[in-house]
Amino acid sequence: MEYCDFGIYKISRLGLGTVQLGLNYGIANRLGKPNKEDAYQILSAAISGGVNFFDTARKYGDSEIILGEYFSRLRPKENVIYCSKISNISTEISNVKELQVYINNQINQTLNHLRISKLPFYMLHDSKDLKIYNKKIIEILNELKDEGKIANFGVSVYTEDDVKNVLQFDDISVIQIPINIFNSKLHIEGYIKELAEKKIFIIARSIFLQGLFFLEPEEVKLKVPAAEQPMKELREFAKKIRLSIDELALGYVKSIPEISTIIIGAETPAQVKRNISLFNETMLSRTIIEDLGNLFANLPNNVVNPSLW
Repeated sequence: MEYCDFGIYKISRLGLGTVQLGLNYGIANRLGKPNKEDAYQILSAAISGGVNFFDTARKYGDSEIILGEYFSRLRPKENVIYCSKISNISTEISNVKELQVYINNQINQTLNHLRISKLPFYMLHDSKDLKIYNKKIIEILNELKDEGKIANFGVSVYTEDDVKNVLQFDDISVIQIPINIFNSKLHIEGYIKELAEKKIFIIARSIFLQGLFFLEPEEVKLKVPAAEQPMKELREFAKKIRLSIDELALGYVKSIPEISTIIIGAETPAQVKRNISLFNETMLSRTIIEDLGNLFANLPNNVVNPSLW
């Protein structure tokens, strides 16, 4: 496993997304939410493979609770690094005091669930909250840093405009971005490089496009008809160069040097082990990376944005 240094933390460049531990999630999810024992086995497989970064959120059902229960019982303690997120802030919040109370309640619940006293990474789950509350929310998050409850804060984003907004704030030190073979605009247009130049910790998510890459052709046609042609082209490309689609997807994102860590969810321990093996072994050639970028440039939003499916 490869690791990167960020502040006091040594972080695996492959992390585990844990929304599947708390919710039925993903267009290709066939097993649903695992029971507690199965969830523990998924976490054990991650730790055994050198993964120490775990992404969760208040919105992910009981994901935080499962993480806290599992890692608090391990002896000796593992060096676990968490990232969690604030649930979308209600538009009914009308003043700074209410906003402060809401965020404090959120972080206190997260710390309690994870059974820790300080959270390494804390993010706004909805980038619109940064636009709405602007400097007010930055001040509150800085207060949490001063109180020792969080080490870094930032935003989970979706679009180029979201990234432009993040770049306006010098205090933001972490961002989570969607990036994959079908959606690499943030890389191609230089936003990832700009984030890295500001020393922002960059978390890549959705590298398998929420499981779209693993659907059978009939399922793609039924669930995301706009993706039928690009998925056909991706399957043909993978077959031509004799690589699997997950090798291409993970290798493509791994090739972007500015990305700090890549988070991938899993439904089973076997999937975790497969992802770790692929991460450790996959290294795409420059020609393949360029061909993928050219082949799938400028796909429409109804293909690359799962909220539009």
